[in-house]
Amino acid sequence: MTSNPKTFHISNDVDLGLAWEQLMGPHGYDQRSLWLLFLDGEGRTLPAIIPISDLPPVPGEDLLASLGSVLQGVTTSTEAVSVAMLLSRPGNDVVTDSDRRWARALLNTVPSPQRTGCIHLATAGRVRALAADDLFEAA
Repeated sequence: MTSNPKTFHISNDVDLGLAWEQLMGPHGYDQRSLWLLFLDGEGRTLPAIIPISDLPPVPGEDLLASLGSVLQGVTTSTEAVSVAMLLSRPGNDVVTDSDRRWARALLNTVPSPQRTGCIHLATAGRVRALAADDLFEAA
């Protein structure tokens, strides 16, 4: 868990994207990670960010089930009511098949009332929202 000295008020996906940009900075990443940012009922970020490092290229059922249980526990036992999620990885910002698999799996694992907006992707120099059409490979 890392400390988040800034508090952001998140009311939409644009706010969420701006918060992720400020929190993640312009640096690159040396491994695939998932970052969790919790929000209270007013949409304010709580003072901790949880990174889950060294994710495999393809999400496994056991990992997703554990993640779902942890998130359910956090949102029922703290002031957190929702979670924002960001994937980070080395490389450029072209959405990969692995990014798509992770985003779809996370969207299916974490129910919408518990999840804040879309999932974001951070790569060297850029944070971007993964839009619905990013989740499907181009024909």
